[in-house]
Amino acid sequence: MSTTGNVVGFVVAVAVAAFVRQSLAHKNTPGAADQEARVYTVAEVDKQLTEAADRLNQSTPKKIDSDTVLDSVGTGDKEIRFNFSLPRIPASQVAPHVVSKLRSAQVERVCAAKEMRALFKNGVTVVYTYMGSDGGFITDLHITPTDCRI
Repeated sequence: MSTTGNVVGFVVAVAVAAFVRQSLAHKNTPGAADQEARVYTVAEVDKQLTEAADRLNQSTPKKIDSDTVLDSVGTGDKEIRFNFSLPRIPASQVAPHVVSKLRSAQVERVCAAKEMRALFKNGVTVVYTYMGSDGGFITDLHITPTDCRI
């Protein structure tokens, strides 16, 4: 799994977070500080996540780099899922230590992003799913508010 693909996957997540944060801000929240502190209903959050996923899905599948394709974005109960495939790497060739390093890097990036705070404060889980070129499952990386100490 390439570093470029992982970074772009992170950027996609931040873009979704920024969109959701901006959309929720239009709910008559007085200021930016209040916006970050406000907790929205599950329905409000899920609606914005669905709209963001729908926008992204209009341009999927999207080649991120030579090793990574964003196939689709899905949502669930306070969850946004980025579904990636690795068209040149079979699932059987991805070692467990690579997945562990990938998870650590993604948690660090996502938790450090200011744009993600509003999502995590509202209990949203970000999931990165990776599939190999053979269609085999590689991993689900769940990043939760607890991972980010929120």
